[in-house]
Amino acid sequence: MATAPNQVWTWDITWLKGPVKGMFYRLCLIVGWEIWEREEAKYAEELMKKTVISEKIQGRPLVLHSDNGSPKKAATFQVLLEKLRIQSSYSKPRVSNNNPFSEAMFRTLKYRPEYPYRGSETLEVAREWALRFVNWYNCIHLHSGINF
Repeated sequence: MATAPNQVWTWDITWLKGPVKGMFYRLCLIVGWEIWEREEAKYAEELMKKTVISEKIQGRPLVLHSDNGSPKKAATFQVLLEKLRIQSSYSKPRVSNNNPFSEAMFRTLKYRPEYPYRGSETLEVAREWALRFVNWYNCIHLHSGINF
């Protein structure tokens, strides 16, 4: 249980429609975020390093909670977490609601009126939309979990 900011992070990856049927971009959200064309551990590692630096938490205790997806359990990603002294925490296997904060955020994301239901024409367009969403979610949106 977290008692202050940057003690526990939760993260997940969701798919956003691309320009043609069957093509998706992968949106990864921790405290930082990024969108890629493929879901690979090397991208998760890059995002984790960038986020630890931007949040200035290097060397401080941190628990990272996620589901059991392959990028999150990849050996190279686990080595990175160990180097950064980040403790892994995982959802119970085959339990879809054991990562509620990330799931709630993705639900909010996909129910926004401006969500790109028809897909994004390019990776850059998807990133521009995500930047606007993250800014709204973090700076404007009133969160019921923290009493609005």
